[in-house]
Amino acid sequence: MANSGASALQSSRSISKGFDVPPRDKMLDNLIEDLFFKGAEGQKLNQIYLKKVGSVYTNILRYLGTQTDSPDNRDAVIFCDGSRFKRESPHSRWATDMTNGRKLRWRERQCEKGSEKIAAAVTWLGTADDDTRRWPAQIQLCDWFVEFLKQHEMIIGEDIRLKTKIGRKVIRKASQGKWLFNQIDVYNVLDKVLLHELTHTWMGGELDDVKVKKFGIIPRPAYGWARCKELAKTGSLVDNYFEDAPDNNAETVALFASGE
Repeated sequence: MANSGASALQSSRSISKGFDVPPRDKMLDNLIEDLFFKGAEGQKLNQIYLKKVGSVYTNILRYLGTQTDSPDNRDAVIFCDGSRFKRESPHSRWATDMTNGRKLRWRERQCEKGSEKIAAAVTWLGTADDDTRRWPAQIQLCDWFVEFLKQHEMIIGEDIRLKTKIGRKVIRKASQGKWLFNQIDVYNVLDKVLLHELTHTWMGGELDDVKVKKFGIIPRPAYGWARCKELAKTGSLVDNYFEDAPDNNAETVALFASGE
């Protein structure tokens, strides 16, 4: 976990240097074109500066880059299981988050409600009942994803390579949007998932999971490369702080940092 967290932060550190000042490296321009360039409304590739994206990376490194035993509202706490949730009685519908005293329905725990059941991880931002303080952000790794990671020895982005025919088939199907995995597709690794979740936190920019309309009648969150590229073409222009723009999409910002 610590290694993957470091890898996620290193991705931010690596990509945050120099991408906002044209002229840029050709490969970097290609990546920006894929993920942020709409090619309409007078937008020019060499006039994309991604100031919001740079701010997200900078704040993640500044405020979330150091481990602490006493997290405050600027921090994010990563949980690998749901043991912090305690029921009031064996069959009670209510539970308490023992880290902050929050009361919630048992079925509303992170990773246990609705579409969250197929998420790799879920981030929760909350405040005290009287709104006088923010709790540290909670990043919950979902049970199925934790089990997936346990079964794979190589989980760091720079190490993992899916070279088998089965692996290539998984990648192809996921990239076509045929599966409903949330966050970065399942064949990607923990460091990318963590970076996605860190962009949802208080200090990471509180980015959204922006929806894109191409894939079906009901708009779906822009998860994975195919949907992020579609969002770049159909969403609002970047560098304007629009809620439906690619630079407000957690997945786009995480994929950009991966540089893949």
